[in-house]
Parts: sequence; C-alpha cells; structure tokens
Amino acid sequence: MDENMARQAGCLGLISIVFVIVTIIVGGVFRTEVVYTPALSERYVSEVPFEETMTARHWVFGIIRGKQPDLQTQLAKYLRPGEQITQLTITTRHTFTDNLVATITLLIYCPVTVDVRGKIGRMVTSLLLAPAILREVPALEPSGMRSLSPQYLI
Repeated sequence: MDENMARQAGCLGLISIVFVIVTIIVGGVFRTEVVYTPALSERYVSEVPFEETMTARHWVFGIIRGKQPDLQTQLAKYLRPGEQITQLTITTRHTFTDNLVATITLLIYCPVTVDVRGKIGRMVTSLLLAPAILREVPALEPSGMRSLSPQYLI
C-alpha cells in the first residue's frame, strides 16, 4: 500500500511541475481586458495617449486580495483642468515574472500586472473654434460670425 501511495504522490508531483512549467512559459496569455469609451457630447481639439503599468497584490493562491492599484491617483498624473478621459482600457495579465514569483513563494504571494492605456482629450470651450473649423471659414469678421451656421460653433 505504501508503494502505491508513493506512486500516486509522485504522479501528482510530476503533474504539478508540468503545470507550473506550462504556466510560466505561457505567462502573459492569461489576461482580462476591459475597454471603456464614454459617450461624448463635447468635441475635442486633440487626444493624447497615455500608458501606465501597475501591480495588484494577492495572497494565498490569489484568494486573499492585497493592496490594489489606485487608478484615481495614477490617472490624476495625466489629467489637467479642461481635459477628460476619452478612452480607457484596463488589462490584467499574469506575466512570466508574476508566475515565477508565485512559483518561488509556493503561491503564497501572487502578483498580477495591471496595464492602463487610454486617451485624454482637451475639450473645446464655446468661446473657441477648433483649428480644423478655422481652416474652413474664410474670414472671421464680426459680420461673418453672425452668418456662420450652428455646426461651426462649438
């Protein structure tokens, strides 16, 4: 009976090692992506892309949630007055390094990489005209402003 149990334990150990090796090799393949694009009624003069990489911390096989990245603080670095996020993509993934650390710590500490990408647009106020519209309007005289159709005014 002891020999039988030793075979089963060895088989389970081998399967576990193969599973860990496959997980490390395909690191970054396990991912979740969320895309948020708000409905925009305003027009934007320009959009500037941004990208931020953070780490979410999990403990004990990933069951206990540790410190999570603070998106508000990270996004505040890129936003200035008069700007708004026009597109936001949040991707969580298990990279090779994340899997290696989880394996070394025997799944006690399980980090997850969080990538945040998006675009920030500068809003056009009602007193300004967008540069593309300025090229379309031949002259901006006070008499010409009255004749502009509402589509040119923002």
